[in-house]
Amino acid sequence: MTQSMSQTVDDLWVLAVAVLVLFVPGVVALLAVRVTRVSTLIGLAPPISCGIASLTAMGCAVAGVPYGPVPLVLVAGLLALAGVWTWSRYPGTPSTGWKRPKPVDSVGVALGVVLVLGAITAGVRAWWGGMGSLRTLPQEHDMVVHTTLTAFVERSGRGAPWQLLPADLLTGTPAQPYPAGLHVLAAVVARFAGDAVVGLNAMTVVVSAVVWPVSVAVLAGVAARRSRISPGIAVLAGGTAAVVAIGLQQPMFLLNHVGGMLPTAAALAMAPGILAVLVTMPPTRGAVLSAGLALAGAVAVHPSACVTVGVSVVAWCAGELFSRGGAEFVVGRLRAVGAASVVGGLLSLPVLVPVLPQRAVVTSFPSEKPAESLTGAVRRVFAIPFDGFPGDVVPLGAGQRAVMLLALVGLAAILIRRGPWGLITTWAVWAVVVLSMSLSPGRGWETVITRFFYNATFRIASHLNLFVPVIAALGVVFSAVALARRLARIPSVHRPPGRWGALGLVVVLTSVYGVLCLPGYLRLDQATVASRFSSPTPYVRVSVDDLAAIRWLAPRVGPGERVLNSANDGSTYLYVLGGVPVVNVMPLGVAAWSPSYSLLRDFNEYRTNRGTRRLLTELNIAWVYVDENTPKISSAGAPANWVAGPQYGLAPGLRGLEALPEVRAEFRSGAVTVYRVDLRAIRGLDTRPQHGVSPGVDTVR
Repeated sequence: MTQSMSQTVDDLWVLAVAVLVLFVPGVVALLAVRVTRVSTLIGLAPPISCGIASLTAMGCAVAGVPYGPVPLVLVAGLLALAGVWTWSRYPGTPSTGWKRPKPVDSVGVALGVVLVLGAITAGVRAWWGGMGSLRTLPQEHDMVVHTTLTAFVERSGRGAPWQLLPADLLTGTPAQPYPAGLHVLAAVVARFAGDAVVGLNAMTVVVSAVVWPVSVAVLAGVAARRSRISPGIAVLAGGTAAVVAIGLQQPMFLLNHVGGMLPTAAALAMAPGILAVLVTMPPTRGAVLSAGLALAGAVAVHPSACVTVGVSVVAWCAGELFSRGGAEFVVGRLRAVGAASVVGGLLSLPVLVPVLPQRAVVTSFPSEKPAESLTGAVRRVFAIPFDGFPGDVVPLGAGQRAVMLLALVGLAAILIRRGPWGLITTWAVWAVVVLSMSLSPGRGWETVITRFFYNATFRIASHLNLFVPVIAALGVVFSAVALARRLARIPSVHRPPGRWGALGLVVVLTSVYGVLCLPGYLRLDQATVASRFSSPTPYVRVSVDDLAAIRWLAPRVGPGERVLNSANDGSTYLYVLGGVPVVNVMPLGVAAWSPSYSLLRDFNEYRTNRGTRRLLTELNIAWVYVDENTPKISSAGAPANWVAGPQYGLAPGLRGLEALPEVRAEFRSGAVTVYRVDLRAIRGLDTRPQHGVSPGVDTVR
């Protein structure tokens, strides 16, 4: 077996493990409370798995045992035993909501499943192909945090919210709460793979290429059934929605491209499935418990999920008031969703309470884009643009034009058919928010919602695409059903096509899009992934020089020694790959631990600054890692506003180190230099002047 083939087999095994880790705990929990509806199982399993993993990590922290695969498997096993006990004590089969299917429905279900599997295959190929391998290091700045956090959970066994991502890796304090519902599962995969990067990359692929299309398919099926479409064609509508969703640049490809916003992307991927269950669930104990745990799991992935789901549920229920029997429907939802929200809120308290002090930072972020013209804002809503930073945007291609056409046809078809109003109002609410934000980013009334998403246009605009695939799929289905009915009224047509004809037409139209339009769209998407993984030029944060420096330095760092670094380069992989404690794990430093950013600002002033010298000796900083070729990032959110300008690259305190006699270059590869710090000589500066320089003042700003 060749090396490349062996690597492919290894990657496939890890992806399979990631799928199991993300779905099995949730499915076991759902079956334990006697939930058997397939759409609920696949729609809620991922967020419930995240919730179970988070709760397991909390339990391990309280019990004083490390979190990892064994505790998670043990909890899943206990849930399975509880399910066996429940089913044995109450053997009656609960209603699944499905009657014995007709042949046409059976075929529709089978074809819908095939389309979903096809979408998953295409998505995995695009993501995996763009990465090149699961071992490829990501380059985006948020991924610095994600890889470090995954490695920390995997190495330390600490995964509770109050233990996560300590600013000082050597002492494990102070903790800085960070959404880690996905990372605690990625750490389990990392333990299996033996590599935190592999574990996180595998989880990224599974969320983006499996959870996302499945979640959208579930919502499309629910929307179709609300429109009184037969079960088979409803599942087929879900398959069509999955095929459309997998090619969309937003949210999955874009959010992972422009900042490595994996938790936000994951929460958005799970949102359609959660919404589908919330707007159809009965007020039974099992349904309420499962929906509440799913909400808690989504919040653990990213707290903004409660805003995404909350706004969408309210908008959906408002739309249902226009439907026949809508008032009764909404009253039923208020009871069920209200109870599930209470359960989810209580379970989310350990996650939400630690992050509440950060709300001022999150909600005050400036928008990353200037105001647009009305034409540009309308285009953002209706044209399904390929978005990004300057240089990322490409002209509308066949795939984007096809999706735009399908979405417009879907909107028209829903209005003509008069429903499902819940879907159309939910899309409309988010469309108004996106339109308003595009015209006045971070300043208008819409900041009531957008501030919980850092006032980021990319994050807010991505909400539209939670519903565009569903609208497009219903446009195809409604058009096919209408055509079949019209043919049945033509006297010359001796054998009207009926449901079989509608089913066949949906398959044909979806196949045309999948064959003619989707491949080109996915090629652009794959290039988007590659630009931050396998082909990052010119955007390189972790270079071959970084890897060479890491290989050289990791075995030379002694016990108790720290490495001063800037997390805006590849230095954090000293910890991810080698377990070496670096000073900085966040690109701009940590507000709760001032040495993280004060040394980035003042290290090269230690000869005249006694406070800086004291930090160096107290923290036992024996090495300094400098990469002079770092990407530029926004300085928004820098602790104490320590960065002078709007952008941040090489830290000012790490410049000009060659002129400092107590700092000696020990290794150099390209733009990366590793310096040895003579702490004994630095201590001597406090007792005698050096080269005419006074001992300095004691200032740590």
